[in-house]
Amino acid sequence: MANICSNYVSISGDEEKVQEFVEYVESIDSEGKENHFDFTKIIPLNGGTANEATEKWGCNCIADATERQGYEDGDCWCDWYFATKWNPPYKIYEFLSDKFPDVHIVWRYEEPGGDLFGYLNKDGASHVYMFMGCFSDDNEPDIALFEDGSEAMAHLNKEVERYCKDYNMDKEKDVTVGPESWHFESKDHQMTFYVRRMEVK
Repeated sequence: MANICSNYVSISGDEEKVQEFVEYVESIDSEGKENHFDFTKIIPLNGGTANEATEKWGCNCIADATERQGYEDGDCWCDWYFATKWNPPYKIYEFLSDKFPDVHIVWRYEEPGGDLFGYLNKDGASHVYMFMGCFSDDNEPDIALFEDGSEAMAHLNKEVERYCKDYNMDKEKDVTVGPESWHFESKDHQMTFYVRRMEVK
């Protein structure tokens, strides 16, 4: 079974350029169903095979579970979420970056199964800061990514404060503190917060 890669795409810029971008990536089929991020419209395929998709898009499948937020006529920004298999469609990102140089694109991806986290960036960014909160009774950790380490640590401190308030924990007495981590342990559960610098793959 393929690992799912979550893609979070945000754009901003001049109202006219943002509208052009949105209209370029979206489509409506013959039955009136909207596709908010249509890879086949952005970079068409000839045969439609997985190998061709990987070569042209950087991943072997179309976007799944696509959601769009924020855009209405006149807005200067738009956000999308969608899932791909194994990795982000980095060639779609590169194509759109070249086609819309006046639109600022932030493309974040998360694929925990393969330890892939980061931002697609043509300017050569090589790392990202990952915050993770791990609760002993929860199979899914809380993950957030930041381009700046100080922002990641500020988020960690905020989450620690919220946790201590919710569970009546003392962050001075009930915690083991590392350079970038906080570990709480009670008779009922354990909770660990940490920040790690991750190399972008």
